[in-house]
Parts: sequence; structure tokens; C-alpha cells
Amino acid sequence: MSPVLAPDLQGNEHTGPPSPVIRELPMIRKPASATMMPSRDPRAAKPAGVSSPLSGLHILVVDDDADNRRLLQKILEHRGSRITTACNVADAMAAFEREKPDVLLSDIGMPGENGYDLIRRVRALPRDRGGTIPAAALTACAEDEDREHALRAGFMAHLPKPFNPTELVTMVTSLARKAA
Repeated sequence: MSPVLAPDLQGNEHTGPPSPVIRELPMIRKPASATMMPSRDPRAAKPAGVSSPLSGLHILVVDDDADNRRLLQKILEHRGSRITTACNVADAMAAFEREKPDVLLSDIGMPGENGYDLIRRVRALPRDRGGTIPAAALTACAEDEDREHALRAGFMAHLPKPFNPTELVTMVTSLARKAA
């Protein structure tokens, strides 16, 4: 066996195991006024004194991946939204029938019926039952043709995964304005 020749961070080649890379990340400090305030619904907690355009919105999040659902729920609840989650199209339609949400966020690639099937079923509903709800596709498919396909299918927006939470909030805010 011959030794492995690998460049270090400065571009110098050396042999042996790679050196660990240590990176310091900046701390984000909350202003003293941004304390958590109690809420009747603990899932809808948000910083006190911080208004959000997402406050009070009911958002239906559909994704077969539990970690993705929890992440979306945490990001959006932190901004004052009320979240309902579903792991598949059948559960999403049942939740939709129980209480029409203000915004729909759906993954595309799910087993069985996918996000395209969901948006077709939603768009087939009459307006008063949510057929025109603002909806976004959240998907790992990030090519231009994927975006165009999602928009043609009936989604109003497309956000590729992984996404920046700020981009998500901006997109949901824009969708919510369309609903108003």
C-alpha cells in the first residue's frame, strides 16, 4: 500500500490521516424582548412582541418523511401558524375535509399517491371547499422542468429541498397574501 497524498486547507499536500477541520459559527442572540409567551395551543408558541405575517394561519403540511414534517411544523409554528400534518394523500384529504387550511404545503415524491395526485384532488374541489387554496410543492426535484411541472399541475409555488427557512417563510407569506 502506498500513502495517500491529500491537500490540506491551504492546498499543501501531505501524507497520513486528514486533519480535523474546526469551524466556529456565529451565535445568534435573541433580543431581550423576544421571550416565549404562553399560548393555549403550545404548538403555536412564538416570540413575544414579534409579529409575523404567518400568525394565525392554518397550514396543512403533507410529507411522508416524519423528520421533514416536524421541521416544517417547528419553523412555521415558531412564526405563529397553526399546523396540521399528514403523511400521505388520504390523510391530507381527510384533514382537508375536517378543516379547510389557509395554505397547503406538499411534498411531491410520496409512496402510492404523490403530491401531483393530491393537488389534482384539491383543485377538483369547489372553491368554497378549498379548491383554490394557495399551495406549494416542496420537493427534492429542483430542475426547471420540475418547477414547471409542479406549476402546471396546480401548485402556485415550488421550493426545492433542502430549503432555507427564510425562503420558506417568504414563500408561505406570499401564498397567504394570495388567499386574502
